[in-house]
Amino acid sequence: MVQICKSIETTFAKCSEAMEHRNHFKNGASSNFPCYLIAICFAVLIVFSGCKKDDDNVPKITMTTEKSGYTWIGIAGSGDFTIDWGDGSEVETHTLLAYLDKWSNEHVYSHIYSNTSARIITITGKNITHLDCRPNQLTSLDVSKNTKLIYLSCYNNQLTNLNISKNTALKELYCYLNQLTSLVVSMNTELIELNCAENKLTSMDVSKNKKLTYLFCGGNPLTTLDVSNNKELTSLLCGRNQLTSLNLSNNTALKTLWCQYNHLTSLNVSSCTDLTELYCYENRLNNLNVNGCMMLTMLNCCFNELTADTLNALFGTLPENTIPDKLIDIRANPGTADCDRNIATNKGWFVSFL
Repeated sequence: MVQICKSIETTFAKCSEAMEHRNHFKNGASSNFPCYLIAICFAVLIVFSGCKKDDDNVPKITMTTEKSGYTWIGIAGSGDFTIDWGDGSEVETHTLLAYLDKWSNEHVYSHIYSNTSARIITITGKNITHLDCRPNQLTSLDVSKNTKLIYLSCYNNQLTNLNISKNTALKELYCYLNQLTSLVVSMNTELIELNCAENKLTSMDVSKNKKLTYLFCGGNPLTTLDVSNNKELTSLLCGRNQLTSLNLSNNTALKTLWCQYNHLTSLNVSSCTDLTELYCYENRLNNLNVNGCMMLTMLNCCFNELTADTLNALFGTLPENTIPDKLIDIRANPGTADCDRNIATNKGWFVSFL
């Protein structure tokens, strides 16, 4: 279809030229210009307009890169697709392979750039479901026309903006290690996994993402984080932000929580009955409640403001189970030296305090 449109475009150009000649003759010169050619020109114009409209709706992915040397992109789905590497080389046509739980060499398409300059890579295909374009020094990425995309990995690039509002089928998004200042995921209600760590995000709204099970938003300057609607969350990694509070009362499915290097003064995870790992070190905690966390095996609460009485109360709520290698790290708290560590060791916990 694309080739047909190009042919029509060439014909249309010739018709336009012919029409100009006709207008010249019409303004005074005699002409035997056949009328049927005029009709053909108008027909070509109509078809050409349709081609342009179709071309605008073709699912395209574009990305801008300044990378030199070896470049690769992972693409999966079904049907044929084309890739234009944007450096004047021949446009490639390939047949997509389905994504079966993991990437393989058959999903990888590579190119070698001879120099460093800005170029736009264009990928065209109707049934692209998975795209892996990391790390390619991308400064822009447009996936707005690819509505069938369910997996997008674009981490470790130089993106400052990422619009995924049209990608409502998206289930997995990995955009960490970029320079994003905002990320809107309110339209992506099918999201299951989201990793947007190591960006410049000052706010995040995941209230519409009720299917989310994995959220990694660490390494951003977030001051607030509301996960009250994310009841399916099993992993929440929000360390190295600027959080002063964290409400987890609705997150009963949570198994892993990393909230280290924040400004938390109190933390209550008593409703997280399946929690196995808790890393809350380097905060300002003066209160920590793990009562009811019967599966807990790892608790790191070092470098906080827990007194001896608070630590003793914490030891008293630690689960006493048969799970081996349980560890609690209480180093660098005001009560580390004076607390009664036997309360924890008698329950089978190893206490790290030096």
